[in-house]
Amino acid sequence: MLKKIFFLLLFLFYAFCGPIYALEPDQMLDKVISKYGERAFSASFIQTTTLKSMDMTDTASGYIIFKPPYKMRWKYYTPEVQEVISDGKTLWIHNEKDNQVTTGNAEDFFKNGRGGSFLTDIKNLRKNFEISSEGKVKNNVYRFKLLPSKENADISSVYLLISSASLDIVGISTYNAYDDENVLEFKNLKLLNDIPNSEFDFKIPKGAEVIRYQEGAE
Repeated sequence: MLKKIFFLLLFLFYAFCGPIYALEPDQMLDKVISKYGERAFSASFIQTTTLKSMDMTDTASGYIIFKPPYKMRWKYYTPEVQEVISDGKTLWIHNEKDNQVTTGNAEDFFKNGRGGSFLTDIKNLRKNFEISSEGKVKNNVYRFKLLPSKENADISSVYLLISSASLDIVGISTYNAYDDENVLEFKNLKLLNDIPNSEFDFKIPKGAEVIRYQEGAE
């Protein structure tokens, strides 16, 4: 009797868990696109940015919310408190310590997918990038290489890390034409329901210094 129960439990385990691990990389990516294509999600993050020409590396950490299409909110806790917010049209960068706000056209700042903005438009991932699988890299994490379909100085390549167990995006590495590197590690990803668009609005604090961002300005 115990033997029969054991084999039944084993069958149920593979029946429910097996298909995720059996997915081909392309199928896995399609499921990720479907998972994140219509719903908002949040995550904590660690960001490491390396400027190769200056041999300089900075790290930061915080919390993000993405909502398709094109809405995002980055809350940085280290090395200093600041927020980067976009409602899809307007960008605000608020440095709390200096009470300073940089604002401008979101499309100018996030164009071509920089700043992780392609995560707010993930349904068009295959349209905007040529994608190839590089296989498993560690602990059921698969890496995908993304090359922009159009020439792009801001992004020369992107590497997407996906967990085959949870179908979560667990990391992103982005490189530009100068081979600078921006690495994001995501933890505690959560799909969100009923996130109002007001979450991506920002009211400039009274007395704040306001800087207007313009593409190409020094």
